[in-house]
Amino acid sequence: MEKSSHKKIRSAAPTIVVLGAGINGAALARQFVLNNAHVILADTRDIAGGTTAWSTRLIHGGLRYLEYGEFDLVRESLAERNRLVKIAAHLVKPLRFAIPLRQRRGGMLAAAARMLGWESMAKRLAAMQGRGSW
Repeated sequence: MEKSSHKKIRSAAPTIVVLGAGINGAALARQFVLNNAHVILADTRDIAGGTTAWSTRLIHGGLRYLEYGEFDLVRESLAERNRLVKIAAHLVKPLRFAIPLRQRRGGMLAAAARMLGWESMAKRLAAMQGRGSW
């Protein structure tokens, strides 16, 4: 970086200070910069070295959206997951999940009714259980 550019950066008063340089803080700072705001991005450690980096690192397959008939969203989630498996197979491995169901009549039947477009039936079945499939 040229000295003149460095001096300009140091002398300009920041419009916005973003605390936390994880994926969310960095994305937020980037968006502000793209909108011509002077931004300082600060973190106690290295960029992307904190909470976001230590997440569960699960790739969402969209399974829970099946219950509400969001087939396009599920299809998109699965396509993105499969794309990631192809381009970064060394970083991705399948993980099986078990989803407990409290009662058979409310959750599973209500989910099936919603998927078939039977909204009034789905509402009655869901009321038997309380909170959908899980």
